[in-house]
Amino acid sequence: MKIVIFKSNFNPITKYHIKIAKEVLKKKNADLVCFYIDSSLNDDIYHREKMVKMAIQPYRKFVYINNYQKLMKRNKENQYLIFEDIESEKQSDLFKTGRLSTVDKKVCSYVFNNGIYAKEIINSYVSSKRFKHCLSVADLCLKIARGNNLDEYKAYLIGLYHDIAKDLSKEELLIYMNIYKPYEIEYDYHVWHQYVGYYYLKHNCRLKDKRMLKAIRHHCLGDDNDVYSKLIFIADKLDPLRDYDSSKLIEIACKNLNKAFDLVKKQNEEYLESREVV
Repeated sequence: MKIVIFKSNFNPITKYHIKIAKEVLKKKNADLVCFYIDSSLNDDIYHREKMVKMAIQPYRKFVYINNYQKLMKRNKENQYLIFEDIESEKQSDLFKTGRLSTVDKKVCSYVFNNGIYAKEIINSYVSSKRFKHCLSVADLCLKIARGNNLDEYKAYLIGLYHDIAKDLSKEELLIYMNIYKPYEIEYDYHVWHQYVGYYYLKHNCRLKDKRMLKAIRHHCLGDDNDVYSKLIFIADKLDPLRDYDSSKLIEIACKNLNKAFDLVKKQNEEYLESREVV
């Protein structure tokens, strides 16, 4: 049996990896392609292993292995070819810059639902200033969640993802709004990004958590009563990077989220009315 050992970081595995594996299988007239994760630069392979298995599952001649040296020693009668490809690593890097189409839909979904490469990807979508805001809000979400016995990691990701569409132009936002949210166009365009962000995360990024999606969809106006919707509304408005002292309200939020929500909601409504935003 002729076996190709495809050695790569698979960080993450992309469609290009699969394409190259198919080509090598055919060109070398091999019987099997074994995907092996090179952990020399990063020994944390748990998620990469999951994604590789997910991506190769449809192909009967593709398998995952975690130790090719043992495989070669145990089956000496087989022929082995160790294969590496530099271009495939570049494709992995492209994904982290927001080129979501470079990976399989299942892999993309796994990435966003588990928060893998989250900071790198969000950083590629927004400005430097906006990214700092997202990080700050995510940290505050975690802090408030911890004080209210909520899922800290879910809260952190909501904070990190909430402004994914914020830096789109008004024209770009309008395209999405006309197609997917025509009834909400009546709102000031500064809040459109909550609807577009929801759509993009659900349909492009394959985010599945309904509470996370709902929280992001309502984070500007605070018009939803789910606890995570209240959480991101509060954290976004009380971001310490904003130009006012929100420390007292943050202290209240860490002890009583509902009380803080009522206070922040009232404060925000007064602000919006003064600017005639809604």
